Amino acid sequence: MKINYNNAAPVDSKFYLHPETSYEIEPSTLYFKKNKTYYLTYAEEHDQKLEIDPRVEYKLNNFAHRCDDFAEIDKDKTNILFAGCSATFGHSLPEKYIWTKKLYKALPFENKGPFQSIGIPGAGIEKIVSNILKYCHKFGNPDYIFIAHADFSREVVYLSETDQFINKIHLDYETYSLEDNKDFYLMFRFQLLYRLLEIYCDSHNIKLLSYSWDSITLDRVKPIFPITFIDQNKTLEQHAKLFDYDSVDSQDKDFLVSGRDGHHPGIIHHDMVFNLFLSSLKS
Repeated sequence: MKINYNNAAPVDSKFYLHPETSYEIEPSTLYFKKNKTYYLTYAEEHDQKLEIDPRVEYKLNNFAHRCDDFAEIDKDKTNILFAGCSATFGHSLPEKYIWTKKLYKALPFENKGPFQSIGIPGAGIEKIVSNILKYCHKFGNPDYIFIAHADFSREVVYLSETDQFINKIHLDYETYSLEDNKDFYLMFRFQLLYRLLEIYCDSHNIKLLSYSWDSITLDRVKPIFPITFIDQNKTLEQHAKLFDYDSVDSQDKDFLVSGRDGHHPGIIHHDMVFNLFLSSLKS
C-alpha cells in the first residue's frame, strides 16, 4: 500500500532542531568553534568571570573537541575512543593531566590510532551515547571505548516557556537528593540507553569499559552492568596518599585537588581514573 504523505499533518520543524536528533557529531560546547584555541569556556568567562590562565589551553579539533582531528578509522591500527562529560573534556585542567590523555599514552598498543575524545561539559547519558554512535557511523568502529559517566540524573528537556532544549541536572549535589520524584524514570532511562550501547559494542566487537565519578550512579549500575561497568578500588583519599606528587610540574601544584574553576576535579582525581581504567584493562 502506498502512503500519501502529502495529506499528512504538518510537522513543526523546531522539534527536530536539537543536536541529538541530527546525524552530526555535537561539538564539545556550542560556545566553541572548530579548529580554534580557547583559554576560557563560556562558564569560566561569563558565569564565573575567571581570568585567562595560559596553562589551561583548549585546543579544538575539526569537530570542536579537545583532541586530535577526527578521521576515518585505520583498521590496521588499534583505535581508542574516549567519551564523557566535563571530566572527560578536562575542564579547567592542562591537557597533559587529563585521564584520557594519560591513558591514551599508557595503553600498551604499539600501533595506536590518533587520540580521539568526545567530552562534552554537562553531558548526560543521552549526549554521551548519541555522540558515540554518531562517531562510529561517520568514522568507523574503534577497538576500545572508555567512558567516564556523570550522574544518572542529567536529562535533555524542552522548556515550552522559552522554546529551548536544555540539559537539566535533577540531582542536588549538596543534599544528594533528586527533585521531581524522577528517580525511577531517570535510572531506567540510563539503563536503557547504556544497554543499547552495550549491545552495539558487543555486536561490533568493541571492548567497552565505563566508570562513573558519581557514587550514587556507580552503586546503582554496577550490579546491572557487571562486565562493562567498573568500580573504583580506592577512595580518592587513599589514592591521594599514593599519588606521585613529583610527577606534577611545580607551576601546576594548585591544580592538584581541583581545576582552575575550583569546581571540576583536579590532577589527583584524574590520576585515579587513569589508574582505574588501566588496571581494569590489564586484568
